Amino acid sequence: MAATAALALVAAIVVIAGWDSLPDPLPKHFNGRDEPDAWMPKTYRNAIGFAVLVPIILTIVSAVTIGITQQSTKTTTGSYSQSSAVDIERSRAHSAAILPALSFWFFALTAICTAFALTGIFLSGPRLSDAGFGYRCSGDPVLPGSG
Repeated sequence: MAATAALALVAAIVVIAGWDSLPDPLPKHFNGRDEPDAWMPKTYRNAIGFAVLVPIILTIVSAVTIGITQQSTKTTTGSYSQSSAVDIERSRAHSAAILPALSFWFFALTAICTAFALTGIFLSGPRLSDAGFGYRCSGDPVLPGSG
């Protein structure tokens, strides 16, 4: 949880540091072709909120999932199938082995989604190809003035 909180803080710092390069208005939704199709005013609240919202939501989802997984290994009384002591210990050992990996993958998912959110915010303005930068069909770069 501390790592995802740090990730949210880094996302906020990136938005503040790159404020001048953010488009005005900011995109708030993207279609299937990765093009913005809804916009919001360029304010610190909107930009930081958008960048921090993804890590916060994924942190909550991962905390709930990990909590449910931990709780399910601790509470075996009252379940409809009675497990033996060996089964209970095996289940606890399995959960203890898998929870660190589960935590890592949730953090990785959060980091990837946050990176995509930040990329979407920063790259949603005029595209490089609109400014004269781009690629020809052959893959050779096209620079402004080189036609």
